[in-house]
This record gives sequence, structure tokens and C-alpha cells, in this order.
Amino acid sequence: MDEKLVQVVDEQDTPLGGASKAEIWRDGLLHRIVRVMVVNNEGRLLLQRRAPHKLPFPDRWDVSTGGHVDEGEDYEEAALRELSEENGITGANLVYLGDFRSDSQYEWRKLRRFNRVYKVEVDTPVSLVPGDEDIAELRWMSIDEAREMVTTHPESVTDGLKVILERYFK
Repeated sequence: MDEKLVQVVDEQDTPLGGASKAEIWRDGLLHRIVRVMVVNNEGRLLLQRRAPHKLPFPDRWDVSTGGHVDEGEDYEEAALRELSEENGITGANLVYLGDFRSDSQYEWRKLRRFNRVYKVEVDTPVSLVPGDEDIAELRWMSIDEAREMVTTHPESVTDGLKVILERYFK
């Protein structure tokens, strides 16, 4: 199966075309990411621990669902696709929380990203069996538990989870 191309954008987040993950990381191309926090009726967050082979940030805790926006896809389409692939959640009502720009590096990979953040509220239990081989574990945590993990073990969480907890889950 051919690798899907990631949506590359300019400084105003206008689509320019597509590139492979290797190209965007090597060349530092600005691209789009979606991040979705699943919240249950008790206010607990569904977090995922990335698989040990998943780059960047292997074996770290992350948002419920996240991923690159494919070329030709918009943010909402990508969020719904990722929710279905990773968590088996379909027909979700996405609640837009905000956007942020991030520029960082992981090993040799240049991570220049526009991030769009959504929340999905669920009443029914979500399977804690990962639907994707890139997820090692899923776990419900209170906002306080997630913040505690970020504070006491910052090396165990992704950069995106840190920002989202600070900005959108106070």
C-alpha cells in the first residue's frame, strides 16, 4: 500500500500540496495535525500510550486520538477518520477547541505543525482495546491525574498533550 501524503501548508495554513512523512520531517515542511480529546460523562479523559515503535515520541502518553491531515483532507475529516481508526468511534460530534502552531524537533525530525484541537463527549463506554497497532494502551484519567503525570513525569508525555492540558483543560 502506498503511503498517504500529508497536507503541506504555508505560513497562513493554506494548502500547498502533499509530501511524505519522511519529507516533512527531513525538510521541516509546515503541515497539519489533528488532536482529539475524548471525554466521558464523568469528565475523564481517554489517553493513549503510543506504541514503542511509533515515531515521533514512542511509548509516551498522548491525546485520545491524533494524526496527520492527509493531502486533500480538511481538519474535520481527518479528526473523524482518526477517531474511527484508533478508537472505533463513528458519527462523533466534534467540538472545536482551538488551534495552535508548534515548532519543535524530535531526534533529527523537524516538527513544524498547525494543530487543530477537538473534543468529543461520549456517554457510552469506549473499548479500551486499541484499534490501531500504533497504540500500546488506552486509559481513562481525570484531568488532575493527567496534569500530575505531566508535572511529575514530563518525559512520559508528548508535547501536544502538555499544550492541550494547559490551554483547554484547566
